[in-house]
Order: sequence, then structure tokens, then C-alpha cells
Amino acid sequence: MTLRVADATESVRADLTGTLNPGIGSGTYALGARIDDLPYAASTATPLLQHFKILEHGMAISAGKVKLTTALTSTGFELDNWSQRSQLSANNVSGNFNNYAFDNLNLTADWSGITRWKTLQPLQVSVATFNPGITVQDIRLQLSLPMATPIARPHVRIDAFAAKVFGGELALADASLWDFSAAGNSATLTASGWQLGELVALQKKADIEAEGTLEGALPITVVDGRVTIESGYLRALPPGGHIRYRANESTLALANNNSELALALDLLSDFQYQILSSEVQLDKAGTLLLGLSLEGNNPGLYEGQAVRFNINVEQNLDPLLQSLRIGDKLEQRIEDGMQ
Repeated sequence: MTLRVADATESVRADLTGTLNPGIGSGTYALGARIDDLPYAASTATPLLQHFKILEHGMAISAGKVKLTTALTSTGFELDNWSQRSQLSANNVSGNFNNYAFDNLNLTADWSGITRWKTLQPLQVSVATFNPGITVQDIRLQLSLPMATPIARPHVRIDAFAAKVFGGELALADASLWDFSAAGNSATLTASGWQLGELVALQKKADIEAEGTLEGALPITVVDGRVTIESGYLRALPPGGHIRYRANESTLALANNNSELALALDLLSDFQYQILSSEVQLDKAGTLLLGLSLEGNNPGLYEGQAVRFNINVEQNLDPLLQSLRIGDKLEQRIEDGMQ
């Protein structure tokens, strides 16, 4: 048998060849499919996938190609008598999914199995940029299915993960097993080379300047798609850095009736720290809790006397990241309109 399915321009094409013994259901088959114009294919398929509830979120693809090859062998009609091996590649895919923009995604996969899949080579994923509100760059991910696992609820081994963020790197500390049939999964991410200035810049309305390099560990747990962090930490590397904060009028008004706040504002106007450490907690509601400890001095106050004090910071990340995404989209539209 030979079967070809393609659109008018052959930007989407599938070729099936094979032999079949219909009496006993034995045969060999080869399927090759390619999509050379992924934006066109995605714009056609997305409404249909959403209608049948296969795709729950919006998706828009602006660039990319996909190629699939599959070899199948059967010795009978039952699925237990079938075997297959497939290779999938996606190249230079860009767009957004559920309002999360990504650029230049590349993927390679090589696996076998019908109802239970096993990788024959680790699945490799790279993404040039991903923007959930903060820009994450140079994402590199390696996954494996070392044992045959049900594809509906797979057991995945995350061999490696790394990405550039906040001027440094976020990486997986150790290989981690991810069970999609479990109520939750956990892993530990390490932060290295993070720039304090890029972190405080997230508060775009705050008049604050900071300098320093951070490292730390962030133990994450994912339950129902929500990420939580328990007993994480960040700390500054020697020799430290500085923080310069200019309080707004409302904060200064509060300081008039709070001597401790007034002292903290004075010190933070030009604080040279040698030690900065922070406990990190993120709860199910998306509230980030930072227990910040500082040791250092303000050279222009109190004769430069060394001080140590603690600051508790609470911030809900959901509206923050949403506002950052909206701001990035508006900025991009203005830039596009000026070109």
C-alpha cells in the first residue's frame, strides 16, 4: 500500500507505505510526516483541538517546522502484537501558548512502544527565550523514559535542566523522577550568579538600586500545576554589595510615626552590605515570602557603625508576572509600530 495526504502547497504532508496480510494482521509500515509551514497548520488545527477539549489554552505559532518518522511492525490484530519506533524533530518554533511567549524552540525525540513508551535516546529540548513575565533565556532540558511507561501517565526522568535568568543561571541540582500519576512532584533548583539589581528591577515603580551577586537553592513542589517553594534560600557572595532606596511620600509618612521604619529607611538610603541572606517561601496562592537579613553599614550615617537588621517582604507573584507580561507586550507593540 502507498498513501499520500497533503495540502495544496504540500506545506503539510504525510506518506504511508507498507505491506499487510489481512488474514492474520501481520505487516510492516513506514510513516513519514512533515509540516514545513507550522503557523498555517497550527492556525487550522487549533480551533478544532479547542472544540473537542483536546487543547484547553490558546496557542499561536509564528514560525517553525516539524518532522516525524515512524516504523511499525505487526504480527496480529491485537495491540500487544504491534511494535513501533518513532523519531520526532521540531525546529525553530516560535509563538505563544496560554499568553506565554517563547522563541526558537528545538526538540528531538526517539522512542519505541505502542501504549507504553520508552525513549531510545534522551529527549532534548532547547528554547532561546521564554517569557512568563520575566525573560528566561537559553533553556536546555533533557528528559528520558528509561522504563516503558503508560503514555497517559508517564514516569519521566529529568536528566538535566538549566536556563539563564536574572543575569545568572537556574539549574536542576540532581536528576529527578517526575511521576505524572502522583499528586505532586518535587525537585531542587540551584541559583548561581544571579544579579541582585535584576531582581529588584522587577519592582518597576520602586526607586531602588542594588548591586551584588547571589547564589542559593530552591526546593520546588508542583501540585495541580502550582509551584511552591519550601525552605529555599538566597545569599550574596563576598564581598557583598550595596542597596540604595528612596522611599516614596506614603512610606515617609509612615516613618514619621515609626522610629524603626525611619531608621531602616535612613540606613537603606546608601547601605553597603557584607552579608545578605534570605529565606524563600512560595505558597499555593502564589505569595512569595522573603525573610531578608542584612549586615553592613551606611558610611554617611552613625559614623559608619556596623548594623544588622531583618526585613520581611511579601509579594503575590501572579499579578506581578501578569503586569510584567502586559508591559512587555505593550512595549513590543510600540516598538513594532515605530519600525
